Amino acid sequence: MKNNETISELLKKKPEFLHFREVIEMIPLIQQKSLESIYKEIVYNFHNNERMAEERERIRNISEIINSKWSTDIIYLILIKKNPYFNDILKSLEGISSRSLTDKLKLFEEKGIIKRNVKKTRPLRVYYTLTNYGMGLISLFNLIYLYTLFYEDIDKITKYSANLKLN
Repeated sequence: MKNNETISELLKKKPEFLHFREVIEMIPLIQQKSLESIYKEIVYNFHNNERMAEERERIRNISEIINSKWSTDIIYLILIKKNPYFNDILKSLEGISSRSLTDKLKLFEEKGIIKRNVKKTRPLRVYYTLTNYGMGLISLFNLIYLYTLFYEDIDKITKYSANLKLN
């Protein structure tokens, strides 16, 4: 990340130009800006219960999707396999039942995460694609993963330096 680039400038770049190193470098800045924003809300009393309830509800809704069994697997498979058919997904996920997969795909379609496409062949074939919202979830998954790597490294460094000081 160049010193003169802001977060919004980086995020406006096409995704293929935003490298993981830049994303990792953005994590402390995003955290700092988030904390500054929360601090301002508390100090200037901008935050109200209604807004806070709405924010919690949005986070809860997306957390339910992310935390439910098979969700990340299915979403990643649709991304990786490029327009997979139902049976492609079913065969790729060892242990998922046909019914569970059907239920998940219906939920994702209702939530606007995936699009169900019907191929006009005999017999009809159904394949799935990610919507822009679904692609955004992939970005969120990657950020969460990078966030865990970032803080695992900091934790390892902290423990290592603490051990050096003890010796």
